[in-house]
Amino acid sequence: MTNYGTTTLPRTSVVPVMLVKYQGRTYRASANVGKGLYLFTLFERLRTTNDEIDVYLNQHGKPATH
Repeated sequence: MTNYGTTTLPRTSVVPVMLVKYQGRTYRASANVGKGLYLFTLFERLRTTNDEIDVYLNQHGKPATH
């Protein structure tokens, strides 16, 4: 996948299937609930309560989804 940079969004704006950069790794966003944003890869699942999330951008400058 080619990425076109990242942007920082509030956690409440992240929707499922967005590609997220978290702690230097790429995750797919899952559920965004009151207690946190759930992220996952094929081998790992985690929850973050950070208020600001780095999201990968596509070629149109919009958040990348997968």
